[in-house]
Amino acid sequence: MGLKEKQAIAGLDFSWSVKRIKEVTGTDVKIELDAESFSSDMDAILYADSRGAEKTANGIAKVCYNDIGKDAFNEKKVTKVLLKNIAPGSRSISIKDGALTVAFAFASNDDYYSENEIKDEIENQL
Repeated sequence: MGLKEKQAIAGLDFSWSVKRIKEVTGTDVKIELDAESFSSDMDAILYADSRGAEKTANGIAKVCYNDIGKDAFNEKKVTKVLLKNIAPGSRSISIKDGALTVAFAFASNDDYYSENEIKDEIENQL
C-alpha cells in the first residue's frame, strides 16, 4: 500500500455513521476498514464512507425502526461493522462473532449495496 492510500485511509471519518448506529440501536458499534483489502485501490477508499459506512448505518436504521427490529439486531451483539473490498460479483453481508461484515467492490458502479438491500440482508440473518 502506497503513501497516498495510507493517508486516504487515515483521513476517513466514519463519525456520522457511528453516531447514526448509536441513535438507532442504543449501542456502541465501531466501523472499521479491512485496510488490506483496500490496498492499492484509491477509488474504493474514497467510496468507503458513502457506499460503505453511511449506507450500512442507514440500512441498520431501517432494521431498527421499531423495538422488534432493534431487539433482534441487538441480540446479535454486533460491536463492529467491517468494510471489506472484494472483487466484483461476489458481494456478501454476514453477521458473525459480533462483526457485521459488508463486502463488495467499493469502486464498482453497479456492485455496491443499497440501503434497502443491506436492510434485507441483515433481516434475513436475524
